[in-house]
This record gives sequence, structure tokens and C-alpha cells, in this order.
Amino acid sequence: MPAGKLVRTRTAVGKPKRAKGRYLKNTTAKGAYNKKRKKNFMNRRAPFVETKSKTYEDLRFLFPHMLDHLAFTTRNTPHRFMNPEVFLIHKQGLDEHEMIGNSIYAKYMNMKMTVRFPQIAFSTGGLNKVVPLVPQNYELIWGWVPTPLTATGQTTPSVYDMTLDDINKHINQRVTDYINEQKDKLRFIPKKASTLRIEGRRRIRPNLNRSSTAPPQTIDSVTGSDYVVGSIPDVHTNISWKLMRKLSLEKASNLVKDDTKPNVLHEGHFPNYSWLPFCVFVNWDWDNLPSGTARDAYMPSIAYNSILYYTDS
Repeated sequence: MPAGKLVRTRTAVGKPKRAKGRYLKNTTAKGAYNKKRKKNFMNRRAPFVETKSKTYEDLRFLFPHMLDHLAFTTRNTPHRFMNPEVFLIHKQGLDEHEMIGNSIYAKYMNMKMTVRFPQIAFSTGGLNKVVPLVPQNYELIWGWVPTPLTATGQTTPSVYDMTLDDINKHINQRVTDYINEQKDKLRFIPKKASTLRIEGRRRIRPNLNRSSTAPPQTIDSVTGSDYVVGSIPDVHTNISWKLMRKLSLEKASNLVKDDTKPNVLHEGHFPNYSWLPFCVFVNWDWDNLPSGTARDAYMPSIAYNSILYYTDS
């Protein structure tokens, strides 16, 4: 090697690559809401803000008279609504599951559920379950209702008198219209519904390979009528919604009513100008079940819980 010549120490060949740009660029008001720029800015400010979480258990602590969704229950309807209340109602305060101001930045929302199919030696609400002899087609559908509430002081109900029942009624009516259209298999229905934005659909089928006993079967009894033996394993599943949006909330004087104490008001906040999430469990073969007052004995029982992650700083 000639004297005085430097020895090459790096292994990269060619000129060094320049950085494509700064992470935070000057942008317009419209460009600031770009998905990539929002996510980048959210990640950079994460060490300086507190990410809160609120489950349905926390919501029941704030409003003790709400229904217990963590217990198995059954509905006597062809479709069961399970709208995530953790997104729909909020309360001000300084606790972990409360918000400080009148708006939050919603980041993630998940829901876990367990579906228990009708089988012997299982009952809910004092009603013994009955295994249907006709095969049933169950499906879970979730997504968004893009039509906001837009309640004002002149609407009925007004923004101050809005309740959780009114919010669910607004959501469920649009979901019901969509399901009723889908029931007719001979109609040519547009693939994209104008009243809904579907995030996902999932068939709910039990995995009989996981059963610890014999699969359900009807056996002719020597001493009397037919009876069913065996069991069906539960189905555990979870779903999620894409959020990453700011929610401006309105205050209502009696958001969750208590029928036992009508004079006690339970104020809270709700998203008045936002898309609203929905979740529905559909039995497409409901009309094939025996009619009667105990029709829900043939329906699966469901327990579920939801969680919302957000910041409010």
C-alpha cells in the first residue's frame, strides 16, 4: 500500500443517502389531517400525554343501573344489538376512565364476547335453553352509522334531553333497515349501503373439535319422548373499530335514566356530530324457529365487554 494513503473503513458503496425529509413539515390546515401525519404526530407526543382506557365495567361503575353485559343474556329478537356504550356515553372527572374537558381523541376500541349455544343443563333468566332441530346461520356484523345525531335545542328530543336509549334507537333503526333488506335472497341489493359503513362480518360457528363431550344428538328414549345429549363448545371472539379521530361531546342532563329513581338525574356527555359505532348479532334463520313466547330459548346467549383507549389532553 502506498505510504500516506488512507485505509477505507466503511463498507457502504456509493454516496450516502440523504434523508427524505423532516418528520414534521410545514403544512396546511387540511394537510395536517392526513392519516400518516396524524399518526406520526401522535407517536411523537405519546411520551407527554396520558393514554386513558374505559371498559364497560368502568362505565357501570359510573352508571350503576346499566345492564350487566358481562353476564349471559338472551334476546327474543332475530338480531341482537351490542352497540359499544364506551364510545357513546362519557362522564367528566379526574379518574382514569373519565374525561377532563368536553372532547377526547379516540385511538382504539375493542370488544370481546363469548357466545354460548343452546344446550341441555343451561338456562338464562330462568329460561331453559332448547337445541333447535333446524340448522341456524349466525353472523356478527359491526361498523359505523355515518348519520350523526345532530341534536339541537329545537329538535325532539333536544340536545339537553338526549338519553342512551335515544342514541341506540337512532343506530338500531338504520341497522334494522339494512338487515331486513338483506333477508330477501332474490333481490339485487347494492353491495354498498348508504346508511352504514361495515367494518367487518364474521360467521359464528362452534368448533366441535374442541368439545370435551359428545356432540349434541337426539336419542330415542325408551321411557318417553326424545331427548338431547352432548354439548357445544363456546365461541370466543373479539372485534375492533378504526378510530384515530377527535370527538367533540355534548352534555345531556339525564343521559342514562334510572327507572327506580326517576327524580335523580345522571348527566353525561355524548358524541352529537360524529359517526356512531354499531355491533349486531344476526340469526338469518330466525323465521325457521318454532313460533311462541319462548322463542328465545332457541337463541344463543351472549356475554361481552368493550374498551376504549383515548387521550383528552
